Amino acid sequence: MMNSSRPASGRNLLCCFVLVLSLALFPGNDAGAITDEGADIFEQSKKSVFQIRVIDLASDEKSTTGSGFYISPQGHMITNYHVVSEYVMKPDRYSIKFINEDGTSGDLSLLGIDVIHDLAILTTGQETDFFLRLGNSQIFKGERIFSMGNPHDLGMSIIEGTFNGLMEKSMYRKILFSASLNPGMSGGPALNRNGEVVGINVSTMGNDVSFLVPVEFLTALYHDVKAQVASPVAEWESIIEKQLLSQQDQFIADLLASEWEHLTLGDMFIPGEIAVPIKCWGNSMDKEKELMVKVRTSCSSEDSVYLNHEVYTAYYSFWFLHHTSKGMNTFRFYNHLVDDYVGAFSYYDEDDEFFTKFQCRNDFVKIAGRNWKAALCVRKYKKFQQLFDLNLVMSTVDEFDNGLMGAFVVRGVGKKAGQALIRRFMEEIQCQK
Repeated sequence: MMNSSRPASGRNLLCCFVLVLSLALFPGNDAGAITDEGADIFEQSKKSVFQIRVIDLASDEKSTTGSGFYISPQGHMITNYHVVSEYVMKPDRYSIKFINEDGTSGDLSLLGIDVIHDLAILTTGQETDFFLRLGNSQIFKGERIFSMGNPHDLGMSIIEGTFNGLMEKSMYRKILFSASLNPGMSGGPALNRNGEVVGINVSTMGNDVSFLVPVEFLTALYHDVKAQVASPVAEWESIIEKQLLSQQDQFIADLLASEWEHLTLGDMFIPGEIAVPIKCWGNSMDKEKELMVKVRTSCSSEDSVYLNHEVYTAYYSFWFLHHTSKGMNTFRFYNHLVDDYVGAFSYYDEDDEFFTKFQCRNDFVKIAGRNWKAALCVRKYKKFQQLFDLNLVMSTVDEFDNGLMGAFVVRGVGKKAGQALIRRFMEEIQCQK
């Protein structure tokens, strides 16, 4: 909306006159008093909350902006990992600064990160009297909470919203916050009515659906940082690798030890929602004049771990596609299978800055009494030598009036754990009896 300047209308003047008269008649209604709860929290907290800027050293201009806040008198400051990820990945090209509400700034040093929960602890190296107290996220659903940050580099703001508990289907615990966070607010605090931190701004889906990191993860990271000497810059990549491996190995171990749900597709049972954070959808393609019916199921985790603006990892997805002939000849049916099988590889990237090129192994296997062609493709993360992406693509090859094709994508896992999960996935495909 554009701002413009124009004379007030007669009606507006009358409204102004009534307002002035009411203030004169009722002097106890002081227009300058802070009576709103959000305004009171903002006044109490504003000196503790800052804008965070990642500075490109070549141009001396900001590359990324976010928000952060003090949590200790020693000058410990909190933000999201994704706000400072460019610096973490390329410390020789970037620096980190904070900007006060009065426009003054200072340098920041990185002390600790939790890449799984998207947190980073920094320090100004100076003591402060303005810091926020850490509370807990065990509050009632429906309670009002207040988020602070610097949206779109427009200045420090406060947003009132509703606490709606922890996400029930989430691999990485998050608070559902009914308010609209905006870019630039990442890393800012979410406060209860006492001004205590209950969460950290992290992301939004729009339409007043946003997410916060529960403060308990921040408390744990803060205790770890206080108990150890700050890690040298050269160690950040090994710390990220260790955190990802530990989290994903545990997730896969739990997945392998659990009972898997199944869906029915054609005459086969296939894996369905095999874990809490994995959801499935289905659709069919059956046009009147077509000689083939295709039915597809797609399942994926809705969470991932942010490494940088190009790489999201630690997620899982799989799909199955069932083909049924309605009178199509064998040659055409086979060509459809081949086209869909080859198409499953079309998105594979070449060797780039972050990954090696996929290396694939093809083989014929027998699963659930049917013959399949299967290809397992693996690539390595260049900065994290123990992390791998695994892609399985497979298709039946023994019948030419019905066929089943599937794929399983595993991102950011240890090679041994990933292979064990792929093997379990194949074993869970069963023929109806």
